Amino acid sequence: MSARQKIWRRGLILAILALSLLFPALSAGAGFQIKQLTNNNAFDRDPQINANGWVVWQGFDGNDYEIFLWKGGGSPINISNH
Repeated sequence: MSARQKIWRRGLILAILALSLLFPALSAGAGFQIKQLTNNNAFDRDPQINANGWVVWQGFDGNDYEIFLWKGGGSPINISNH
């Protein structure tokens, strides 16, 4: 291996190491999962996720917007119901 190849290889290894330190999710298998919570023709908007993984959002029910909550399991709950 030439000196130039060794320098390039060392630089590549350092770049990968730096990325893995800067972005732990890349080296830890991401640590998140995508899950579809709604399946409707309505417009769902403004999702928010808290530290516990609960998700809250606004969903149009045909008359007005309702607030829905998903606690990390089961089905979403309509918490406004008006």
